[in-house]
Amino acid sequence: MALPWPFRALIWFCTVVSVSFAHKNVLFMLADDGGFEMGAYRNRIVQTPYLDALAKQSLIFNNAYASVSSCSPSRASILTGMPEHQNGMYGLHNGVHNFDALGRVRSISTILGEAGSRPTSETTMALPWPFRALIWFCTVVSVSFAHKNVLFMLADDGGFEMGAYRNRIVQTPYLDALAKQSLIFNNAYASVSSCSPSRASILTGMPEHQNGMYGLHNGVHNFDALGRVRSISTILGEAGVRTGLIGKKHVGPGEVFKFDYERTEEQFSVNQVGRNITNIKLFVREFLRDAKDNPFFLMVSFHDPHRCGHITPQYGSFCERWGSGEEGMGLIPDWHPIYYVWDELILPYYT
Repeated sequence: MALPWPFRALIWFCTVVSVSFAHKNVLFMLADDGGFEMGAYRNRIVQTPYLDALAKQSLIFNNAYASVSSCSPSRASILTGMPEHQNGMYGLHNGVHNFDALGRVRSISTILGEAGSRPTSETTMALPWPFRALIWFCTVVSVSFAHKNVLFMLADDGGFEMGAYRNRIVQTPYLDALAKQSLIFNNAYASVSSCSPSRASILTGMPEHQNGMYGLHNGVHNFDALGRVRSISTILGEAGVRTGLIGKKHVGPGEVFKFDYERTEEQFSVNQVGRNITNIKLFVREFLRDAKDNPFFLMVSFHDPHRCGHITPQYGSFCERWGSGEEGMGLIPDWHPIYYVWDELILPYYT
């Protein structure tokens, strides 16, 4: 699916941080009331060569904001991953102000300490809120990554047709249950609403003008990512993580997007690996059995929401008849379809 660009960047950034965290330490430097007075932000007067060198290897935020431009609230937000109205630090901590965070709040130093790390104090600045959230999110993911695996599920052309996005007709109880424990994006966009470019962006952490995947990978389109690009499956594989992809792949070249275990349209019919949930279940079991106790990254890429009537009209516009048990349609044992009346479906206002 064409996931929103901020989501793709977040997935990539956090996963890379997570992989490396088990092998490295964290030095977090913070400047009190620091601003844009550095070469990295095109200031030609102030000389900051070391910061500029660091910036060349880093993620730079040009458009961001702080939820409050005050010292203690910003520091507390950085260290707890919460804005001040959640952590309780509404004002300055010192002197007559005398503000404190809520006692139930857990800071990153506490969490890291419990995980066996040895954080030290003495670092903080009124950083933009999105940056604080990103630092917090990635650090928490990093701490837990050594003990957990990654299952990444992707829906080809999936949209807002689920209860989590207030659709009262379409029934998605499992997605809704997952959403209650997850981060939901209400306002986001994709840099390009096309299959292969979005997939390449997810797997490389780069927009299409950097990874080279400007169009569709298949047939006459024949687009590939640049050979020098390194995908998340390559990086994780080199770190000793077993990687797998089940379902639609639709990116290339193979040496850039290589997985240890692949069950995709390159080996099977895309319907068999992307729509047949019984096959998908069996492939997942096979992957997990082979992974044993090793850490793994498994991407399951469903093809179901994608149209198919232009290629196989006998199966219906969205292959809704394929595997339904009708005569000549075959049967998917684990699939129990729900049929909706089309004029009852709630569609986004812009369609």
